Amino acid sequence: MLAAFILPAIALTAATSRAATYESGVLTNNQPNATTWRTVNFVSPFSTAPVVVLGTKTYNDAEAVTTRVRNVTTTSFQYQLHEWDYLDGVHGSESVHYLALEPGTHTLGGVTWRAGRTTSVTNTEQTAAFGITFGAAPVVLAQVESVVNAKALITRVRNVTTTGFGLKLQAQEADTSTLSGESVGWIAIATGTGTLDGAAFKVAKTGASVTHAWSTLSFGATYRQPLFFAQALTQNGGDPFT
Repeated sequence: MLAAFILPAIALTAATSRAATYESGVLTNNQPNATTWRTVNFVSPFSTAPVVVLGTKTYNDAEAVTTRVRNVTTTSFQYQLHEWDYLDGVHGSESVHYLALEPGTHTLGGVTWRAGRTTSVTNTEQTAAFGITFGAAPVVLAQVESVVNAKALITRVRNVTTTGFGLKLQAQEADTSTLSGESVGWIAIATGTGTLDGAAFKVAKTGASVTHAWSTLSFGATYRQPLFFAQALTQNGGDPFT
């Protein structure tokens, strides 16, 4: 598996004197049942509904869980911790990082960022085009942002090139039924380092070495209050995971 990560050093928000371009932060909540949704209000409104991706979760409750986003507007979004359907839907408190970015192409901290949406995504792989050409294959973070299918879903990404990537959805392992199309928001970021509002960040990839076993990933530097986002960029194992 090829994992990817981005490390903003602190929560990032755009200046409040104009519409926001980006915002990030930390969310900490439990999931009391399978139907509860939490609303997150942006610090500053966006001029158009941003793309929202959620980062990796803490591991306080060992039951398998993914995250779901819905109702993204210029001022807020909703999210939940979504356990696989064979579980009871009740999940202990976890912290998860979020990143909201205005759709389009941006140069932030000297690095190219591209945010977009792909609609009608199912469990049949399709190609999502960036609409621009990166100098090298970027890191891609993808998030299901609709609830057409009530079941827990994850995004799978592979074959990332300078112009696009392969994208599909997966449900729990026992469920191979055809999925109805969902909207998936994604953020592609050129690898490298930079600074946003005085906060250092890093965008990088591992080799195909990440498995189900715990291992330590070194940042190669020290970051203050880092936010962490990761996405598998290969599909060497067919089983669903997040």
